Amino acid sequence: MASKSPAELKSEGVELKAVLAKVKKKQHNCAILMSKDGIVIEVHLKKAPEILVKAAKKKGGMAKGAWGTLTMDGQVIILDPINDKIPGSLPKVAKKFFSERGLKNRLEIKEPEEGATSAEEPEAEEETTRSRPEAAAPEPEAPAARSGGAEEDAAAESGGPASEDAPAGGGEEVDPRAALEARLKEQQPRIDALLADTKSLMIDGLKDMMGLFTRAMDDELFDRADDALNKVVTVLDDYDGLMAQKQPFLDRMKSMFRKVDKLATGPDDEVATAISRYKREFDYAVENSEWYSSGEKLDQMEALVKEHQGAGGDNDSDEEESGSDAPSAAAESGDERNRLVEAFRALTPRIKLALQSDNKVDIKKIATLAKGFTVAIKGGDLVKSQKIMDILEPMVDQPAGNAPQQDAPENESVSGQPVEGAQSGEVEQAEAEAEAEAEAKAQAKGSRMTLLKRMRSSLDSLVSEMQQQP
Repeated sequence: MASKSPAELKSEGVELKAVLAKVKKKQHNCAILMSKDGIVIEVHLKKAPEILVKAAKKKGGMAKGAWGTLTMDGQVIILDPINDKIPGSLPKVAKKFFSERGLKNRLEIKEPEEGATSAEEPEAEEETTRSRPEAAAPEPEAPAARSGGAEEDAAAESGGPASEDAPAGGGEEVDPRAALEARLKEQQPRIDALLADTKSLMIDGLKDMMGLFTRAMDDELFDRADDALNKVVTVLDDYDGLMAQKQPFLDRMKSMFRKVDKLATGPDDEVATAISRYKREFDYAVENSEWYSSGEKLDQMEALVKEHQGAGGDNDSDEEESGSDAPSAAAESGDERNRLVEAFRALTPRIKLALQSDNKVDIKKIATLAKGFTVAIKGGDLVKSQKIMDILEPMVDQPAGNAPQQDAPENESVSGQPVEGAQSGEVEQAEAEAEAEAEAKAQAKGSRMTLLKRMRSSLDSLVSEMQQQP
């Protein structure tokens, strides 16, 4: 069970012996949970057992175990539990755990007192009566009522609550698979919320636990599936707690996003550099749960925004109230994206026409800009998308340049006849140079046509990709 070195086991044994020495002097609260290494023990004089259960789970403890109060009688550790479902193998696993660490202790679980058992019988009988509404009266004999309660306990052990439709006296058993699937369905919205937060470091842990759950369900190991699902819930609880701390910082950032973005893309390079740095540092701090640093970076950005407004550099920012316009800012951001997408679609015919130009440099620039626009709009960078459109529109609107006319050689007239006094050798040389130049132009034209076809294909692909976007 243990995969630790002898030195590590010995060290743990020394620590555990010191803890048990305190328990020997005075009763302590405790939680002992099953784990892959055997058990996890949490002991404290004042902390409630429920709190110790959570601490044990964080150290690798599973859902199964026992918690309550702990005392000692010689080498015997006596646990008086307050929970109901206690694994029968817990004392045996605990004894092996102690032995591996050089301790001779053994664990003993106290049984419920007889008075407590008889006190529970009426409640079990009442539950049996409710589960069988057609019965005129409850069974008069106590053993029959207790049988119903034991059946419910067995159903709870198998991974789910007892079905209300199941007869109490030995009818249909509760389907543990259905119970586990119902629990998973209940947690699915929380699972989807965590998976949607792609930057969260908890996604890997969630996926691991979900994988264990799926494999256990496939193998019909429902106890193991129940443990895995409990761990999934623990991960989701931790994520909810994290988001409760993280969300206020995200809301503050969202409320001033437009103002920060304006400064970051504004004409003042010094201000733009400073606020961009603050934003990067804020993103890092909030993703790493550094709450103090996150608040500090938000304060610095807010101060810079106020300073810029006071200087009169942001005339229209007074129209927005911090925090109250966050939904409208998000809506405007969506409208701006749609406007840019529609503008690009409208520009597509002119882009195709511009790609028919003989200017190899312009063709390459236009295709690069079109691809850059697609990447920017996909990444939500509306500022960069607008800048690309501002450059792209005038480029595709300018008329295609005609091929430059060749000036007539000095020794040749426009009609092609040699001018007076020209030597015949010079004429022949000029004709040879003209033929070579024409051949070079033909080769260049072939290369341009190949490049043009490639660029057109790339543009068609980009346009098709843009049209598929919502």
